[in-house]
Amino acid sequence: MGAGRIARVHSAVLRSGVVEGIRLAAVCDVEEERAQKLATAGIPAFDGLSTMVSNCPDIDAVAVLTESGYHAEHALQVLELGRHAIVEKPVDLTNAGVDALAARERADARVAVVHQNRFNTAVVALAGALAQGALGNVVTVAAHVAWGRSEEYYRSGSWRGTRKLDGGALANQGVHHLDILLRLFGPVAGLHALARRRRHAIECEDTISVLLDFADGAQGVLQVTTATDRDYEGSLTVTGTRGFVRLAGECLNRVDRWEAAVPPPTPDPDPSYSALGIPSLYGYGHVAFYRDFVNCVRTSAPFACTLAEARETVRLLNSIYDSCRVA
Repeated sequence: MGAGRIARVHSAVLRSGVVEGIRLAAVCDVEEERAQKLATAGIPAFDGLSTMVSNCPDIDAVAVLTESGYHAEHALQVLELGRHAIVEKPVDLTNAGVDALAARERADARVAVVHQNRFNTAVVALAGALAQGALGNVVTVAAHVAWGRSEEYYRSGSWRGTRKLDGGALANQGVHHLDILLRLFGPVAGLHALARRRRHAIECEDTISVLLDFADGAQGVLQVTTATDRDYEGSLTVTGTRGFVRLAGECLNRVDRWEAAVPPPTPDPDPSYSALGIPSLYGYGHVAFYRDFVNCVRTSAPFACTLAEARETVRLLNSIYDSCRVA
């Protein structure tokens, strides 16, 4: 549902055959011509969700890949049709939208949220090291995202950079790191944020800095910008009382330094799953996501990113934006 930029990534994974037990059945978009362009190769295209599902009743799940501000609304429609909803990050821009989804989710119509960088080999290794106490107590955490977005990018859709449908650099790009910070280092007890428009004439911020006070006493900094000329890095540096780790690359896909009481990660033998040395910013995380999705639907296990977890990320996201408005 939705045939824009990120839909091409999902479509490529589903068409590739690397994920067993799932296939692309149909595409819908309010601009049917765009849906047809993405579908091709005999896959039907429609101009709406209900039409698509009624014409393709064997559909088990719908990937909601529309504008962020519509995610909860569209995912609710999917759940009401009795299908599982796969929702790209962020699951919504409002706390109320996520709450409405949570009230509607049930065992046979669940919500799986796409935070694909959770599956990165380096991130999984760091999570394991932290769980084993291999860095001692975490003292400081620094996350940095420098991804270039051009004027053409923001002009490609009237919704981009708006408060209602997109959010700024944090909600669209930095939410990957925000999700990982919350998952790896626990709840946030306090924060202070400062946002600016440094390059782009958009409604929201293209640059933001956030100081995070984690509940266990660790201190964190998150800086995100889309005001640069190209994608430079998506990094995470962790300092512990007995160790130091820095993950870098464009999206936490490279280990720059590993000083911990457990060995560093090695590339997965399956190149479609490994995220060490990725060919693009999106990496291979969507492959891992869909493998997890298929397995969890079959076994009724919790998804790798549950709606409850995504709800926490959205609440933190909005707390950060509230801090910016107060400042």
